[in-house]
Amino acid sequence: MDQKSTPYLDAVARYIKENPVRFHYPGHKGILFPLDLTELPQTDNLFSPTGPLLDAQRLTALAFGSDTSYFLVNGSTQGIQSAFISIFRPGDKVLVSYYSHRSVIEGFILSGAEPVFIEERIDRWGIPQNIRLEDVEGKIGEDIKGIVLTNPNYFGLVPEMKEIVDYAHSKGSVVIVDEAHGVHLHFNKKMPISGLDADADVVVQSMHKMGISLTQGALIHIKGDRIDREALEESVKLLSTTSPSTSILVSMDLARRDLFLNGKRRLDRLIPIIDELRREIEKIGFPVYKRPGMDRTKLTLYSIDGNRVSLDLWEKFKIQPEMSSETYCLFIISLLDSRSTVNTLLNALKDIPVYPPGKADIPPRYTLVQSPRSAFLSPKDKIPVEDSAGRVSGEIITKYPPGLPLLIPGALITLEIKEYLKSLGKTYVSVTLD
Repeated sequence: MDQKSTPYLDAVARYIKENPVRFHYPGHKGILFPLDLTELPQTDNLFSPTGPLLDAQRLTALAFGSDTSYFLVNGSTQGIQSAFISIFRPGDKVLVSYYSHRSVIEGFILSGAEPVFIEERIDRWGIPQNIRLEDVEGKIGEDIKGIVLTNPNYFGLVPEMKEIVDYAHSKGSVVIVDEAHGVHLHFNKKMPISGLDADADVVVQSMHKMGISLTQGALIHIKGDRIDREALEESVKLLSTTSPSTSILVSMDLARRDLFLNGKRRLDRLIPIIDELRREIEKIGFPVYKRPGMDRTKLTLYSIDGNRVSLDLWEKFKIQPEMSSETYCLFIISLLDSRSTVNTLLNALKDIPVYPPGKADIPPRYTLVQSPRSAFLSPKDKIPVEDSAGRVSGEIITKYPPGLPLLIPGALITLEIKEYLKSLGKTYVSVTLD
């Protein structure tokens, strides 16, 4: 198959070129946006593809080195949840990082599996450090059905991917990788290893984060024979809209083509630019966060009041970072950035003070006293946060970004957690009645 081709885009373009009289959905009939179509014989059907969509997904599998790949229109969240409900059963033990995305917790709620948390470290600036092999050794036994890794995390830090995958497989566990921030990794050996290259069983990627697809475009890949493909495919359908966006699907076809043809070249060009940017920013006086083997497309300035830096960048230069706190400011550099765009940031930082850091935002850790699923499905009451200490949470409370849960169903609300929720302005919390 030719990676230069875009079979789904071409099919949609051919249909639009015919200038058809549309007696089908959507109701705007193409007036609002011609690319927005329903499932048609000419353009294929995501739920049972036999033509251009099937070809587009096969090209994607070949491009990424998977055995099978599926397009997702509900983001990586759909992929993580689909993996959980197709692989795990109620009561299965699954090893996960404490600082996993909320979609992982939702996977536990949907599947009935039970988390076994890896006590992931977080540094004094509030930045999770990701997982090492020593963190999982001894934790994976016969009772552990699988492990979920994040590669990379929001700050570009990566787990000891290949070592952990091999260890987990040797113990009979399946490996799911949340690679929402790492769709680009496979396409340049100067990047950290991708989950697929490390032989993980299921890898979920956001095509819109580091690729060029529209928001919500994502992929789920299968590799090896440990996964029931039919079960996973049915789970993907179960959690998908039955009116998938043609625009998102077209953009993923384009994004796959772009990554395969241009990913290596763009990263070869971009990496030296990023390295130079880091050096120049440090000369100004801003500390730049560095860890061995990290994904350098995530640029974090730390030991600063990132909120004040972010505010100055917006108010003075209309530059918007990805995320900030009182101790860091995070910038995402994509494959479409250039020396010109990063120099715009560099020049702006030269006119901004290096504000001293405030207090790191490190939420107090929770402890589970009930499974997330049973707590979520239990009868609940919404009570004032002030009265919540000693009760069991019935909801997920998340701070966005980065989407890491502060509290999950089944967690005991301690006095420390209560005070933290109050500090965020939370006034009510859902608790179980059981």
